[in-house]
Amino acid sequence: MNVSETVAAIDRDGFTILRNACSAELVESLRASLPPVEGAGLRGLRMKHPIVDKVFLQPAIESTITAVLGDRYRCVRSILFDKRPGSNWLVPPHRDMTICVEKRIETAGFGPWSVKDGIPHVQPPDDILDRMLTIRLHLDKTTSDSGALRVWPGSHAKPDQDWDRAESVLCEAEAGDVLLMRPRIVHASSKSTLERPRRIVHLELAADELPNGLCWYESA
Repeated sequence: MNVSETVAAIDRDGFTILRNACSAELVESLRASLPPVEGAGLRGLRMKHPIVDKVFLQPAIESTITAVLGDRYRCVRSILFDKRPGSNWLVPPHRDMTICVEKRIETAGFGPWSVKDGIPHVQPPDDILDRMLTIRLHLDKTTSDSGALRVWPGSHAKPDQDWDRAESVLCEAEAGDVLLMRPRIVHASSKSTLERPRRIVHLELAADELPNGLCWYESA
């Protein structure tokens, strides 16, 4: 799949998978450098571990991001997820509808507000979410047994409804594969039933500035 086909798939389906998009060398470096995850995820990952920025320099990833968002994109949220015994969870079908900001500033079209790990979160207007892109880099083989993500193609452009599991796609992946998706695509995942880790580097990207003095919590 070339870059134009990849962009068309993201526009049409709300997601696509780039196989072997990240080099084995970088995957191994990330595995060795990133710490164990406690709880549901390690947030602010790039701020603590700058090696993560090397992901954006991988040719297939860089060319796709630029084609979708332009060359002035920034990473605005970074999380390391790991499903394993003792840190395992079920995620029902949902959309990613909030962003992280530096401080709460009441702004038309933004809300409701919440706070997670001391960081203000807010739901922005849909047009901001629709110009964002999420990268999920798999550091381990990910299958149905280890909680691979399940997505509903095209749901990023549809209203809420009861989502039929038969219409979903299971995004199984090898280490080094990258899932690209729009935040508003409906997605879910099961608990892992395996002893081995299922580590995902989750990176949310945006090209837009925020209005009224709002600032992204993470920005680069």
